[in-house]
Amino acid sequence: MGKRLPYTPTSKIRAALRQLFLRSRERAACLKTAGYKCSKCGVKQSMAKGREVKVQVHHKEGILNWAELFEAVRRFLLVEPGKMEVLCEACHEKVTAQEVRQEKRALRSEYQQQDRLDAEIAAECEETGLNEVQLGEMKLKEREELCVNQRHS
Repeated sequence: MGKRLPYTPTSKIRAALRQLFLRSRERAACLKTAGYKCSKCGVKQSMAKGREVKVQVHHKEGILNWAELFEAVRRFLLVEPGKMEVLCEACHEKVTAQEVRQEKRALRSEYQQQDRLDAEIAAECEETGLNEVQLGEMKLKEREELCVNQRHS
């Protein structure tokens, strides 16, 4: 038998993600919504002996970003031991709660900034009588003209 790797192999990550998906509420909801029938031919899932038919859930957009999923798992979850620490349950809950509060504050700040930008855009739209798309196109033309003028000067 070969030497044990110092990190979790990609095959284990893929198997764990597959199990997560197979047990997910989203997958169950998709099956239920479809009535456990194939959306192409209409055949229904059956467990009847001799007439077993299985239906599967397919991602319409595909899962083309497996490498990104693996990278995210390795980057945020399966990190090197030096980036982790051992805590008792009570301390872990305290630290996690503090991190969650900090994340919420950061998100709140981002949302407030986005709300301010949205308000500015709405005011400009009202002022100019243009919708958001028209306003965006106008600003893009202004920038292009500015770039052309800067190149000629």
